[in-house]
Amino acid sequence: PASSVDAERAFSIGRRQINFMQHNMSSTSFRGKMALGSWLGTPLDPGIEEAAGIIQSHMPSSTQSSTDDDDVM
Repeated sequence: PASSVDAERAFSIGRRQINFMQHNMSSTSFRGKMALGSWLGTPLDPGIEEAAGIIQSHMPSSTQSSTDDDDVM
C-alpha cells in the first residue's frame, strides 16, 4: 500500500541521518531534523532566511545579540 512506502522511506532516511559522529544526538534533535528534512521543497518550507529568523526569535537574548553582531559588516 502507498502508506507503507512513505513509512519505509522515512525509516530509510532516518537511518542515514545518524552517522558515527552523531550517535548521541538527542531524540528531540533527531525528530526536528527529520521534520525539517521532510519539509524541504514543499509549501511548508519557508526558506532559509525565514527559518533562521524563526529560530533566532526563539533563542535567549544573549545569544541573539552575539549573532546579530556577527551580521554587521
